Amino acid sequence: MKAAKAPLSVDSLGQDKALLQDHEHDSDSTEKYFFLEDDGRSRARWSLNRSWLWFCLLAAIIAAVVLSTGAWRFIASQQHSAKPSQEPQLAIDLQPDQHIFRQPTTLTFQWNITSGNLSPDGSRKKIYLVNGEFPGPLIEARSGDRIIVHVTNSLPDDEGVSLHWHGLQMRGHNTMDGAVGITQCPIPAGQDFIYDFRIGEEEHGTFWWHSHAHLQRADGLYGGLVIHKPAATKTMPNPKEALLLVGDWFHSQQENVFSEYNSPMNYGKEPILDGILVNGQGQHHCRKDDANPCSDGGPSDLLPILRSAETTRLRIVNTGTVAGLSFAMDDATLKLIEVDGGCPVESSPTKSLGILYPGERIDALLHWTSASSQRASQLRIKVDQENFVAWQQKLDLDYAFPALPENNVFVSSGRVAPPEGIFQVGNIAHFDLANLTSSSLQSNFGEEDEAETILFFVKTMFLNQYHLRPLGHLNGTFWKPQDIPLLALNRSSWDKHQNMPFVSTSAKPKRVNLIINNHDDGAHAFHLHGHNFYVLSSFQATDRRDVPGTYNPYRPDEGALRGWLNYKNPVRKDTVVVPKTGYVWVTFMADNLGLWLLHCHMMVHQAGGMAAGFHVGLEDDYEHLQGQDATALQLCNSE
Repeated sequence: MKAAKAPLSVDSLGQDKALLQDHEHDSDSTEKYFFLEDDGRSRARWSLNRSWLWFCLLAAIIAAVVLSTGAWRFIASQQHSAKPSQEPQLAIDLQPDQHIFRQPTTLTFQWNITSGNLSPDGSRKKIYLVNGEFPGPLIEARSGDRIIVHVTNSLPDDEGVSLHWHGLQMRGHNTMDGAVGITQCPIPAGQDFIYDFRIGEEEHGTFWWHSHAHLQRADGLYGGLVIHKPAATKTMPNPKEALLLVGDWFHSQQENVFSEYNSPMNYGKEPILDGILVNGQGQHHCRKDDANPCSDGGPSDLLPILRSAETTRLRIVNTGTVAGLSFAMDDATLKLIEVDGGCPVESSPTKSLGILYPGERIDALLHWTSASSQRASQLRIKVDQENFVAWQQKLDLDYAFPALPENNVFVSSGRVAPPEGIFQVGNIAHFDLANLTSSSLQSNFGEEDEAETILFFVKTMFLNQYHLRPLGHLNGTFWKPQDIPLLALNRSSWDKHQNMPFVSTSAKPKRVNLIINNHDDGAHAFHLHGHNFYVLSSFQATDRRDVPGTYNPYRPDEGALRGWLNYKNPVRKDTVVVPKTGYVWVTFMADNLGLWLLHCHMMVHQAGGMAAGFHVGLEDDYEHLQGQDATALQLCNSE
């Protein structure tokens, strides 16, 4: 993270010029006053009546000059305050006008991946860098663009790397998906690789890219990816846009975090975050049970979220590894407008919204409501505690970041609790992301369409044969990547850890009903590569008689449909939360040939094997002979 220092801006020069003009204007006015006073003395010999007449005239002229001077100054000050500020901000500025009116093109990037020791929240640790930056570079494009990313792996110690383009369907580009063990081997240290793919003509929205090798995403190897929807003409001014990459942060390397989670003595308790980062800056609060000396910390020059109180489209990505987050901005409202890859949603302006789980994205329109107190406004972020057991008292739930430049100094106010009840589910001022519906039905299916139903039962299990380590099972299988990616192998060479149901396609693609049953006592955020889907139903068992909250259409006696069912205006997503002791039912068209991973996006769960996938192939290619692609081997034998 680079320390930001405000440069000499156009505004600064403009203010100096205005002050000079004020000084010149005042000098001229003073000279006029002396002239009039002298003139009055020369006429003092006139009669008393005429003296009074001129005195009144003189007073009127002086008053007019003074008033005009004050008015000029007021207008000038208003003009200066209306100019956009050039102060630095934490949010990443976006430039939609540079993309929405142009034709599709090829965007080429050169990325060098290294690592370095930084202190994003005041605590120093090794972080992954791209071109020396954390977070990594932003990709901003439009639908239909071709993206070429030249990646050089300059990491030491033979550490491989891969990149995944979260939310993009990668149609016709399965080998570019970045899923180690499925579509590629890691890029070896000292080697180069080129990711080359085209964004779909219909794809637009807030996405992100991140490592899909090892645990690198949790230690900073990620960045923003925004795809703008093309427009024919500019009909009216659009609000400014800004990107926030927000997520939990750990002071230990994720390898150590996972090692602790994976211990049989930990009993599968999720790791406790040390803080929250927004675009690579943050604060940490001392844990209540810290044994080592500690003081609340963070950069002394913590930047404000925004440089000015303007209506802004905030694109927010949860880049974290385990914690769900809710958001509120003091003296402002947030109106949710889109989720994940550009799905418009029904909502009204509220004071807060959540819960946003790792991998999910939202677009919200920020409207300021109270100019009188904006100087003290803060972006408030609340950590959801569902995945953390009650006795883990060291968890800090509330974080706050200065919203505007007037409040850009890090102080202990980060500890101040948000207004009471602002994040409470059921509060009219809070928008619950679990209740999303689309504002415009865009489904490519009908309720009566023929569909194949696939069920997954998710459970973290502690088995003696695996030394009581917490392993995430789907249908009794935990995932472990093979040394050779599956895309380069036929099905007979896949081992027992590859749970990849076959979905055959023909001239007419098949619709898949995917039902994920969660038998754990915490939520899971599942992400599907290569497709997006519509959320038809979701349910969480709150009555012990309903536990485990299963839905099984093949055995209704074991699990009947109990949640709402929405075919009218379902929301379209690529990452969905499966409630604890409950289920989610999604549906998608299997029209993208290839091998596509399905996994929990919570880092320790994914690393613990909570993954499966789909083999979408021609109807006579169950053995994956025709779909086999030798280019997936390109990096496997590199030295």
